[in-house]
Parts: sequence; C-alpha cells; structure tokens
Amino acid sequence: MELVGSTGNPQKLGQESSYFSSKAILLLQTGSQLASMHEDIQVREEIILTLKNISIVSSNLLVVAKGFSTNPDAPGAKNQLNAAAR
Repeated sequence: MELVGSTGNPQKLGQESSYFSSKAILLLQTGSQLASMHEDIQVREEIILTLKNISIVSSNLLVVAKGFSTNPDAPGAKNQLNAAAR
C-alpha cells in the first residue's frame, strides 16, 4: 500500500492519504449504488454491512496516518500505521 510506503516523506503521506480517501469514497458510492439496485434484501444488507466495515477500517487508517504525520517519532507510530493498513 502506497500510504504505508510513504511514511518517510510527510508530503507524500498527505498526498497518498488524499488519494486513498478519494478512492475509498468512490468505492463506497459505487457499492451503495450496487446495493440499491439489488432485488434480494439479504444480499443488499450484506453489501451494506460490508460497506460499513470498509468505511470504519478506512476511517481508522486515515486517522492513524494523520497521527503518524503529526508525530512520526511517537512510540509505535509506524507499527500502528502498519496494523491499521492490514
């Protein structure tokens, strides 16, 4: 993942975070459209649940990346970023 790979360059980390965020938003929008078109309610609910999980994980990754960018020398900061990216 480019976001984690850019930890040595704070400017690149910001750019990669923005790129990741825009792609995550696009994925959520597309998934939402897919869910709304599906006739099977159970499948629709599974899609929505998956989208919620993607949103939570993506948000967590971006929060951790922001924290890393403000204090990259914090104890365990890089490990937290790597864990959030998994």
